[in-house]
Amino acid sequence: MHSGILRLREVNLSKINTNRPYSIIDASSGEQSVVIGFLGIASQIKDNSLICIDEPEICLHPEWQEKYIKLLLDTFKHYKGCHFLIATHSPQIISNLDTNNCFVLSMDTGKITNADSLINNSIDFQLANVFKSPGFKNEYLSRIALSVFTKVSSKKQFDNKDTENYTVLISQENFLDREDPVYTLLLAIKKLHKLYARN
Repeated sequence: MHSGILRLREVNLSKINTNRPYSIIDASSGEQSVVIGFLGIASQIKDNSLICIDEPEICLHPEWQEKYIKLLLDTFKHYKGCHFLIATHSPQIISNLDTNNCFVLSMDTGKITNADSLINNSIDFQLANVFKSPGFKNEYLSRIALSVFTKVSSKKQFDNKDTENYTVLISQENFLDREDPVYTLLLAIKKLHKLYARN
């Protein structure tokens, strides 16, 4: 790495619980990405900093994406009053946010959501509810669609939970592929809703 003032020829790392150093050149692309990113932050951060991070998940294995937020907060926990603004498309990062003072801002709607309602949910939940990109045969939507269809077909009515789930499904209608079985099931549920929903 050459900054014009200093030339960095080699960086050696050592993993926790080992005393054996190894060159960053021998690290995985994910390890290199995290180390270089954190070195960049460390070179500038001070108390009350606003740190902007763009798509840290690039080059990261899903397991590393899950650990990223904890590693970030642990690394810079000695600084006070800092804010990290992270642009991400990673369900794993969203699902593993810290519950203290973490929020998700939708760039499409401008809505701010407390991380409490999003963490520790499945990737399919995140894809549907956070990214509005459920994909094909989304398991989270399939599960609630089957639940609504089965219950309402049997009981001939929508209870509060069915209505709540129906609202979730309807909010995803425009994002579902027309060939998706979830979309087909949603059309059937809409017919049931016309018949049995309370006015």
